[in-house]
Amino acid sequence: AQAALEREIAETRHQAMAVKMVYEEALDEEVAKREDLERREQIATNELQLAADVQRTLLPPNVHRNDVEVAVRQIPTQFVGGDYLNAAVINNRYLYLVVGDVSGHGVAAALVVARVHGLIRRLTFARRSRPATILDRVNRAALQLFKHTYFFMTMGVFRLDLQTGKLRYATAGHPAQALLRNDGTVELLRTRNRLLGIDADIFDSEQPSAIVQMEPGDSLVLFTDGLFEILSQADGNPLDDDEFYNRIAAMKGLTPQLMAGEILQELADFQGSSTFDDDVSLLVATYRGRREPPELGTLR
Repeated sequence: AQAALEREIAETRHQAMAVKMVYEEALDEEVAKREDLERREQIATNELQLAADVQRTLLPPNVHRNDVEVAVRQIPTQFVGGDYLNAAVINNRYLYLVVGDVSGHGVAAALVVARVHGLIRRLTFARRSRPATILDRVNRAALQLFKHTYFFMTMGVFRLDLQTGKLRYATAGHPAQALLRNDGTVELLRTRNRLLGIDADIFDSEQPSAIVQMEPGDSLVLFTDGLFEILSQADGNPLDDDEFYNRIAAMKGLTPQLMAGEILQELADFQGSSTFDDDVSLLVATYRGRREPPELGTLR
């Protein structure tokens, strides 16, 4: 009996050791899988961070000139996104301002933004195209890019003649942008052209583009629809269009940098957080007017 008990104990120990070895092997395998997953996640994060760094290079710098100032701000919700901003002075006369928004988020939308950026640079620097022409060319490119997808794009293109103050613009599916006059009134700028990347014919038959006269001290505020998707901390309702434009009206006289910062701060206060659920892009341009150099003999 004693021998049988010892054999049973030995066999139990053997089984326990076998179970322990299986468990340890499974644990080691699970640890190896987790480490490999973490390594892959880190590689993916590094790649996304690199993509974000590259996309930031597409963001135009602020513009500081005697005749115009431009402030640019962008807060993506992810590493990369589908919002697009551009500001460039061409031939020392025309200021091109472009705001766009690709549906969706992430890498796919960011790739579209990169393609659109290259196209717009060619159209502005090489050809000095009118806004409606730029929209048409971008739409033709989007039809190819978005084939077999559910993507679309909204856009607004503005060209300011720095010598005359004449602002020519065309928008496609984009929210009405704000022209803040020097006296505090706000004019909404929008043409009823259709979304980009869906149909070949996007233009409104009555008004594909429009012209407005800017005066010294007037400011153009361009943005994406992420601003209207922000929810109030108080009642959970989104920011009302009229309320947003009224807030802009109260900022007359501020420099573009201060105005852009104030708008973002008010949005953060409205929702109770500086982290946004959708990409937020903002561009403020203030026209100072043409300033002629002093005539010879009047210098002091």
